[in-house]
This record gives sequence, structure tokens and C-alpha cells, in this order.
Amino acid sequence: MTGWILLAAIVLLLLLVCLTPVGIYAAYNGGEFLLRLLLGPWHVDLYPPKEKQKKRAPKKDAKETPEKTEPKMKRPNREQIRYTLHVLPPLLKKAVGRTRRRILVSPLRCQVIFAGEDPADVANRYGKAQALVSALFPALERLVRIKDPAIRLSTDYEGERTEAEGEIGVRIRIGDILIIGISAAAGLIRWLIGYQRRAAPTEKEKEKQQAQAA
Repeated sequence: MTGWILLAAIVLLLLLVCLTPVGIYAAYNGGEFLLRLLLGPWHVDLYPPKEKQKKRAPKKDAKETPEKTEPKMKRPNREQIRYTLHVLPPLLKKAVGRTRRRILVSPLRCQVIFAGEDPADVANRYGKAQALVSALFPALERLVRIKDPAIRLSTDYEGERTEAEGEIGVRIRIGDILIIGISAAAGLIRWLIGYQRRAAPTEKEKEKQQAQAA
């Protein structure tokens, strides 16, 4: 009997974890930027960072050996970048396509007031922004769920500079992230193998290839 109770408790805990939403919240207002990590009903401020008191570093003994520097990560070469741009977008699109309607965007609020010295330039930038929103917003609504969006664009021909403010929150359940990860796991492994094969050879590998060719 105790085993069944323990099993039910584990299943219930896993269910609660899978149903827990996680996400990101970002806001920009008055020149200040805010970024938060969301985990269920809690949140963690990522930016701006909290000020920490500077701790005095302990004095190092002169006889101490210098610390070893960690090896730097290799930068991707052009072939790796081209390969990634060719392989990853279709893979991610296929994986996200299975849970795209479960991604919730809330809030989505943006207000931009275009201004400047040249009225023609202000009108041009306003028209381009309107066209961009009209083209992208319907496509975004087909991909994710958006709750009560509010996007407002306007002009102020007497203003000196363009002003903008807004906020966005993106949430998805942990269970949906697991589904995306499982569905994309095989493709990601194939991408990683191909990515590593396209890495630039090291000096030792070059010497080995030259020795084999000779």
C-alpha cells in the first residue's frame, strides 16, 4: 500500500512540474530596461542586476602558483555558420509546430511615437512600421496565442525625437518544453555531428594530415 501511495505522489509531482509555466518578461519604459525570468507564480530579476557589496579579496601569498587560464571556446567558422542556418531553422520550426499554440504571449504592449525634425522622414518611418506590423502580426498570431495585444503607432511632427515603450511576456509549460526537446533531439544530434565535422582543424590535426599525405 505504501508503494502505491509513493508512486501516486511521484506521478502527481511530475504532473505539477509539467504543468508549471516558465517564461521571460521584458519591459522598456522611460529609457529603463527590465528583464525577468518567470517560474510559475515567482519571478527572478535578471536585469538590472542587483547591487552587491564588494567583498575584499583575500591577499594572495607571493609564493602561490599563478592560476591556470581556462581554454577559450573556438569561434564558429563560416562553414559552421552556413550549416547551422541551413539546418536549425527547419528543425526548430518542425519541433515548435507541435506545441506552438501552447505558447502564450501576455502581455504584449507597444507604443511608439515617431518624431523628428524632418516631417517627411517621420511619415516614412511611420509608414514602414505600420507595414511591418501589418505583415508580421497575423503570422505571429498563427504561431502562438496572444492575449489582449495593444500595439499603437502614432506621429508627433512637433516632437524632437522618437519615443517608445512597451512590455512583453512569453510563457510555456515545462511539459511542452520536454515535448519540443524530445521531438527535436534526433535532429539536434545530427546537427551537432555535422557541426563538429565542419570545425577548423587544430595545429596537431594539420600536422597529422600533412604527415599522412607525405
